[in-house]
Amino acid sequence: YPMLAKRLRQYGLVKVEMTIDKSGKIVDTKLIEKSSFEALAKASLETISKIEKFPPIPDELGVAEITLRVPIKYKLEL
Repeated sequence: YPMLAKRLRQYGLVKVEMTIDKSGKIVDTKLIEKSSFEALAKASLETISKIEKFPPIPDELGVAEITLRVPIKYKLEL
């Protein structure tokens, strides 16, 4: 949770789309839905960028890449 957003009691939902190649590497990331607060959008992209790698895509799936849409919910517990 971004410290400033937490201090300002900002919360919301951010949706991120990422494309993963055959080896499991994230090759593209973009915001598809922002919250009202820029700090949350920025933190979501930073979180995704910290993922080094996913497991490789199994050959049985017959695809070279997979695109995932991930909701990231920022919620304060008071």
